[in-house]
Amino acid sequence: MGRSVVKRERGSLLAAACRPATFLSYINSSSLHSSGAMCAQGASAGSAQVAYSMAWYGAAGYLTNVELIVGPVFSEIDQGCTYPNAATPTVCAAGTPYCSPKTLPWSDAVIYVPSDNSYVSAWSGLPACATSSVNSANYPLWKAMGIVDGSSSGATPTFNYSNTTKHAWLCSTLNQTNCGNSSCPNNTSSQGKYFYDAISAAEGLSSNLVVTGVTGCTSAEGVSTATDPDSNGPAYSAITAYAQQLLCPLNVGYSMWGAAAPHIFCQKT
Repeated sequence: MGRSVVKRERGSLLAAACRPATFLSYINSSSLHSSGAMCAQGASAGSAQVAYSMAWYGAAGYLTNVELIVGPVFSEIDQGCTYPNAATPTVCAAGTPYCSPKTLPWSDAVIYVPSDNSYVSAWSGLPACATSSVNSANYPLWKAMGIVDGSSSGATPTFNYSNTTKHAWLCSTLNQTNCGNSSCPNNTSSQGKYFYDAISAAEGLSSNLVVTGVTGCTSAEGVSTATDPDSNGPAYSAITAYAQQLLCPLNVGYSMWGAAAPHIFCQKT
């Protein structure tokens, strides 16, 4: 797979994504990963790091499997910063080909919630994301930084990752005892949908992408304490088993490297 060269621009999340992408590339080409499978796991903004690396920096050319936990949160930044809310898409609507068998549809507002919008403003260098004082002139600038609809001179994103197995985990329902304020739920599911739709469109019905909407999250991104609807067991156990046992099988000569949230990599020993 070809590698895009993204122009460095001040305050651009797309340009800044070269840092985790460079790290992944270094691991892949160094003695830390001499042969065999290589897997990556990212949560929240970490899932965006993996997604940027695949879409814009060629990481899908060497990643065997990715586990994306809530997000990626920067798929269409302009939509998240639009005030009032740009859209409230339905995630895993009936007939969505990439959703797991027992995942049910749910709706999720795409706007960045309070505190998250402040982070986006700080990281992008553009103020007032998702607030009543937002400057509409900044929308195309945020758009240019996105994973899905971003743009950079001489670079083109790709979304066909047929050689990489992909599993995403999103919060579809929340435990209202612990969640139900202005910051919970957040927009990780709707932002993720934009990325997964792009992959599905590029790969077609043969796509090896699966999105699971876990239930009973105790926080906006509490996948690890939620339930996997397909196994009716803890989602964290399902994620760990999928990443470690199926595609990074420790019992057949593989070992974990950097096995701590939000990143997990595996290498053949």
